[in-house]
Amino acid sequence: MSPGETGMVVVFGDIDGQSTFGVTIMAELVARPGNTGTVTFTEAPPVDILQVGDPWPGVGTFTPFDTDLTDTDWLTLNGSSDDNGEFVAHPVTFSGPLSDFPVQAGMHANGVWDVLLSSYDGDSTWGELATTLHHGTITVTGGQAIPTVSEWTLIVLALLLIGAGAMVIAHHRPGHAPVDPWAPQPRSVQ
Repeated sequence: MSPGETGMVVVFGDIDGQSTFGVTIMAELVARPGNTGTVTFTEAPPVDILQVGDPWPGVGTFTPFDTDLTDTDWLTLNGSSDDNGEFVAHPVTFSGPLSDFPVQAGMHANGVWDVLLSSYDGDSTWGELATTLHHGTITVTGGQAIPTVSEWTLIVLALLLIGAGAMVIAHHRPGHAPVDPWAPQPRSVQ
């Protein structure tokens, strides 16, 4: 991603004939040391988590657990739950995307964020089954950060010093005596 950009975290799942009644996804964004800025899940309302694949097409319930404006700590957590509507385990075969979670990189974001499928509130899992989790990453690079007011002051000062230095160099060249532009200049007589 680039700073200021919105993207998607897509969580995939695979199950081959094992018996379960649902799948729960718990996603958390964790900044690595040295990162700058923020990457967060987009805020709700509106709820913008999407079901993109359904192990139980046409039955059951999909429930998104989206971030909320009431607590900014929740902006690093999202989740979803999908079930077969009976809450009784049956053999299921499914492979593909399950849910999309929109994320937003801040204007000054730079670095790598881990996308964990576990959080302090629990792990992602196929209901009542041992589930192997493969975490992901979001990398934010590129783009030009907008300078802050203090950075603009330094930029203007640097440009003034460069301009002043160029004028001094133009009026005093190494190996030549300084020239006073206001002093009378000798004329050659032929």
